[in-house]
Amino acid sequence: MAAASYDQLLKQVEALKMENSNLRQELEDNSNHLTKLETEASNMKIEIHHWHKQEDFTGRKKLLRTFCRTRKYLNNYKEVLKMKLWLLLDRLIY
Repeated sequence: MAAASYDQLLKQVEALKMENSNLRQELEDNSNHLTKLETEASNMKIEIHHWHKQEDFTGRKKLLRTFCRTRKYLNNYKEVLKMKLWLLLDRLIY
């Protein structure tokens, strides 16, 4: 009976190790995606800054609208990722 319990514990430990590995990979993927989105937002800010310096304002309104939508999306996505990260960390710790 003790051997069966020990085998069960070993299987549970292996399952937890696999889940831990998967969660760490998901955490890294989410972090990389967030970094990519932040870089895109930063690049858009730079582009808008250059547009403001130019005298040709053609397409500026469209670009500003696109930037605002992207910024809202980024902010929402960051909040979702923060929640996911906390949940993942919680699962890793407990």
